[in-house]
This record gives sequence, structure tokens and C-alpha cells, in this order.
Amino acid sequence: MKIAIEQADRPDGFQYDIGVHLGDLLDYGHETAENFRTYLAQLAHGRNDRHTWYHVGGNNDENSVLNDGVAIDNEYYRNIIDPTGEFTGISGVDNTRRPFPVTGTYERYFFDVGNLRCLFLSDRNDLPAPYGRGEGGFYVDGAITLETYR
Repeated sequence: MKIAIEQADRPDGFQYDIGVHLGDLLDYGHETAENFRTYLAQLAHGRNDRHTWYHVGGNNDENSVLNDGVAIDNEYYRNIIDPTGEFTGISGVDNTRRPFPVTGTYERYFFDVGNLRCLFLSDRNDLPAPYGRGEGGFYVDGAITLETYR
């Protein structure tokens, strides 16, 4: 992701209208708080800005401890990445400035591009989980609930 953003910001870089991040930004806790801040800074400048990026939270973005010991929880991620523009004062993301404004909630939202609807589904499934393979030794984090399907 970092390399793609850096390449796009070069004068000879590729052009894009939107960027989509499909979850697990914190990558199983292998990142550092500094890397996370660098990523946010890259989104905030250049040819495109934070309003052109659409994120969906992965299960590893919900509760992670980064390599340098910084804890990132669901509320921190939700406020800072702010997929739906709920926390503009904190994140700087303004849904009205997006190329395609989103409709919905942090857990499930969509935007339309012409006759194409892009769905972002990020349900949580914390323990004790109603879904998953509990008897097999683990639960599936982030299972999509019936409410989301509806």
C-alpha cells in the first residue's frame, strides 16, 4: 500500500479516482504506530486525499497491539480511519467531499458508482461467538450477520 501511494504521488505516477483498502491494515500487529501514522499522512496529501480512500475494517484492525506496544482498538480505528465520515473533527474525513459519498454505518456501508454498488461489510464476531467453529478450536472473527445481509 505504501509503495502504491508513493508511486501515485510522483509526477509520472499512475492516476486513480479512488483507493480501496480491504481490511487488516494493522496486519496481525506487525506494524508500528509510526508506520500507521505514516500511512495516514500519505493518505492526507498528494494528488488524491483522504476523501478518495474507502476502508473496511478487518478483524485485525479491531483489537491489535503493534510491535512497539501501542494498542489499537476498534474505537481508535473507527475514529482515525473513519470509513463513513462520522468523526470529521478527529479524522478529517468529510463524507460530502468524497467522489462517491457513502451510506450506512461503520460496520456496513456502500457507495454507488453509476449502476455499480460497492458494498463494505465489516461485522464483528467477538467471543463468545454465535458463528464459527468453536468446537474445532477457534471462532471466525468478523462473520457477517443476518442483520447485515438484510
